[in-house]
Amino acid sequence: MEKLHLDEALLEGYLSRLGKDTVVKMLDLYLNQVEQYLSDITKAATSSDNSDWTNACHKMKGAAGSVGLLKVYQLSADCEKSALSATQKAQLVEKMAEENNQAIAFFKQWLESV
Repeated sequence: MEKLHLDEALLEGYLSRLGKDTVVKMLDLYLNQVEQYLSDITKAATSSDNSDWTNACHKMKGAAGSVGLLKVYQLSADCEKSALSATQKAQLVEKMAEENNQAIAFFKQWLESV
């Protein structure tokens, strides 16, 4: 299950090149920013301007990708490209938040194992 959530090759590369302390700092930075990203996506879900939605999802995609959160990255990428109703967007925001929480838990488990 963890392999579906994490890009372990990317994370192992970070670990070997940058060290564990830096990888921990990367996760901390992501954790500090992700609430704002999710808040922006939530606000954009109700906006009549689909570019708000696209931009917010794009930021989330970039952040998730940079720390190897595969499922969050893919879901953000799918959302970024879609023109959906406000109801569909709200459902995706909930799913994204759930996937994000799972991915963070897997990332923390992975960190403990290295």
